[in-house]
Amino acid sequence: MLSFISGNFQIIHSGHHRLFKFARQFSDKLIVGVYLDAQNFDDKNSLDNIIKILKNNEYIDEVLIINNNLLKVLSQIKPNFIIKGYEHSNKKNIEDKYISIKQNNCKLVFSSGINENLEDNIITKFNTPINHDRQFIDKNNVDKNKLNKIINNFQKLKVCVIGEIIEDVYEDFSVLGLSQEDPTVVLSSIGSSSYVGGAGIVASHSSSLGAKTSLISIYNKDENSSIDTKLFDNNVETILFNDETRKNIKKKRLRSAGKTLLRINEINSHFINKKIEKKIIDYFKSHSKNFDVLIFSDFNYGLLPKSLISKLIKIANDNNIFISVDSQISSQFGDITRYKDIDLLSLTEHEVRETINNNYDGLIEIMSKLQKKINTNYFNLKLGASGSIIFDYIKRHSENLNSLNKSPLDVSGAGDSMLVATTLSLAAKSDPTNAAYLGALSAALQVSKKGNVPIDIKSLRNAVNQI
Repeated sequence: MLSFISGNFQIIHSGHHRLFKFARQFSDKLIVGVYLDAQNFDDKNSLDNIIKILKNNEYIDEVLIINNNLLKVLSQIKPNFIIKGYEHSNKKNIEDKYISIKQNNCKLVFSSGINENLEDNIITKFNTPINHDRQFIDKNNVDKNKLNKIINNFQKLKVCVIGEIIEDVYEDFSVLGLSQEDPTVVLSSIGSSSYVGGAGIVASHSSSLGAKTSLISIYNKDENSSIDTKLFDNNVETILFNDETRKNIKKKRLRSAGKTLLRINEINSHFINKKIEKKIIDYFKSHSKNFDVLIFSDFNYGLLPKSLISKLIKIANDNNIFISVDSQISSQFGDITRYKDIDLLSLTEHEVRETINNNYDGLIEIMSKLQKKINTNYFNLKLGASGSIIFDYIKRHSENLNSLNKSPLDVSGAGDSMLVATTLSLAAKSDPTNAAYLGALSAALQVSKKGNVPIDIKSLRNAVNQI
């Protein structure tokens, strides 16, 4: 479903945010039109600034310019709902001409919007500045010119991502109060947003940062989903092998006032059959000459059995393909030691300690113990709000890096963005410290917005140029 809102937006206030949120209550996409009127704008910069503010609103998917062509715009985008403020309900509206055409199947809705706390309404995609780690920068001679050169080299890379695709759904609610019948909290649904997650967002990050990216995964094509379309829109080439025995993975977050109340996972976690495994191996082997990087984005939901992993790693090593691994076991079981002879391992402290069954030794010690089991050249240990540790086992050197975002909006997806930027940097022949810093910058950008949205190269460059 598509909603449309139009206006001048010279002063964007809380009433607008309420209306935007109201529109997303019953539609998956919101387009906002800005009227181009010379009397309303002093110069082009003021119009550009309004468009920028609107694009940064979490509820808006697209912003259009309307230049005396409202009906033409409506005919092109074909909205299901046109939303206007309640003050317009007793006025003559030009949109009525579009509504009157039966085949348009569109409704005009008047509302004052969702009345909630302003703090929750004004969330934007990038609302927090980067807190650069000056000590790390000075110690390791991190230089923005060098970082920009590394980013330039991303576009030379051809990347293959393999892993489970996840649909991340955010369902927003307002809290009405405590039920009078029983001691339960009563919620009112505001709306929902859907994002590409899992290996899908890893591939999308890679593509958005400039690398030519392919994604190998499994998919039940009989289930309705827009994920494959979203991946196409993110310029990701998808190689999806149909598996009718499992659901497409969906993770729901029930949220209120910017906080997650509950998570619900819809998954099947049995291993793929040998027939699908052979198809994946045959495809990767026949296309291995076309790849510079192989990223395992493993959520341990059955796509990557040990036999498949070992064969893919052998093919990659035989063709000098850079291999990186993120195998997540935060809420499920998994054996990270299935991965051996790789270039980069990116894990949380919890995942490392669970794998080696060690809750007592220091961080460097547990990293080294796992490295001996896996044999990785570089190890990135993710420590959440405490930052990360990068260990170069070729030079036997480690560095601590602080978190670069002290006020995250949504921490989901931080590790995926860090994995991609660090991997691309190392594959582009960056030294580990610069690679780690670009990874940390990507994570800082990711957690400053709600939901999994690909990190674009322009945002990363802007963060780099603040150094």
